[in-house]
Amino acid sequence: SQLFKWRYAEITNSDFNTPVAAIRLTASRALNLNELVLLDLNGVPLSAENIKINPEIAPLFDEAELLPEHFSFLNSSYFDEIYHARTALEHIEGVWPYEITHPPLGKILISLGIKLFGMNPFGWRFSGTVIGILMLPILYLFLKSLFGNFIIPVSGTLVFAADFMHFTQTRIATIDSFSVFFILLMYYFFWLYFKKKSLWGLALSGVAFGLGAAAKWTCIYAGGGLFILWIIKWIMRRKEEKLFLSFLLSSLFCLVFFVAVPLLIYYLSYIPYGTASGLNMSRELFSKRFLDIVVSNQKTMFTYHSGLVATHPYSSKWYEWIFDARPILYYLDTSFEGMKSSIAAFQNPLLSWLGLFAILGTGFLTGLGSLRARFILTGYLAQLLPWILVSRLTFAYHYFPSSLFLLLAIMLMFDELRQQGLPYKRLLIAYSVVSLAVFILFYPVLSGMFAPIWYNDYLLKWFPAWPV
Repeated sequence: SQLFKWRYAEITNSDFNTPVAAIRLTASRALNLNELVLLDLNGVPLSAENIKINPEIAPLFDEAELLPEHFSFLNSSYFDEIYHARTALEHIEGVWPYEITHPPLGKILISLGIKLFGMNPFGWRFSGTVIGILMLPILYLFLKSLFGNFIIPVSGTLVFAADFMHFTQTRIATIDSFSVFFILLMYYFFWLYFKKKSLWGLALSGVAFGLGAAAKWTCIYAGGGLFILWIIKWIMRRKEEKLFLSFLLSSLFCLVFFVAVPLLIYYLSYIPYGTASGLNMSRELFSKRFLDIVVSNQKTMFTYHSGLVATHPYSSKWYEWIFDARPILYYLDTSFEGMKSSIAAFQNPLLSWLGLFAILGTGFLTGLGSLRARFILTGYLAQLLPWILVSRLTFAYHYFPSSLFLLLAIMLMFDELRQQGLPYKRLLIAYSVVSLAVFILFYPVLSGMFAPIWYNDYLLKWFPAWPV
């Protein structure tokens, strides 16, 4: 838990009977040190010119100006970054990864930011933040395709941008932002196929499915939802002429782009594992040795996730997620009297609570034969229902993929008002503005910004279980 962090090691006068002439660091295990700074009694860094240093370790002392005034998430890792950022670096260095309980692609994407900007918080958080930004124009296009209106896609994109989970998860170097991004892509492309009978939409959806599965297994749940929608589509077309040929062509496309291509993407994502094992990947990519590595990791992941027995003070169950009842606290700093810095992962209550009613509304509209409602409801249930069967430790961020469909369901309700000729614009604008206002209100506990403790306790702690 102390990886990629600045740490203090205080040496007091009482530790020694005589003045200190030399300091020796002895490691009991393998250790990487990036920078060392010695401070005098007043906390002022000692100049390298005033210290006799072994030339072999002199580079450890050449950037004392990088020492931050205060150690925080801004200059150190927090929560699961100690696993995912570390593994991303290990992929770069060609060593066996530490975090092997999820497929590799998410960590590979994190490593791209590290290659660009170095092994620092900006570097390891860069890729996830870019993915979070890219979600917004894609969501806009998705909403535009679903509703064909202007104000609904704009408002929906704004509401999602103001969602707490979207903001928090895309600013931390974990793999959840990548999985949600690929889920968004696969459903957007599948909707184009669903709506326009476009085989290229089906193909791109399959590629997104493969990329998502190679990042996190929760994307496989989304693939199950797409399969159900594919079946529904063909049931709806059962009375068409020449149906068999169309069905056969679509089935062949699915075999290629939802089976063969995803399997290939998934397989290739393990190349860093092969490199770390000493394989020459240009010659042994399809060797039995490499295949054994891939298969072995699938067994490891399944055993880990099916047999995990652990406790955590901020764990939660699916029935708590849907009510936004139990956020998870990622970071807490109370170093300054009367002030608090914290980062919590949960949903904007206006998205979570109104979204739950909207999901019930999509169920009603599905019964009336609404194609859009059926599409949205299937996506939501595909992401939520598998978690009902999971007995292992779970957290609020596992609900992040479902937030996409909550947003779609809410916008569907506003579009139904529009189609019925009922006033909706003022309601939609008001909802968007209030969602943004609530985001601004909660910004300190989403961003880690220091705020007075009374602000959190009196304005943000709406429920006792909210660790804000």
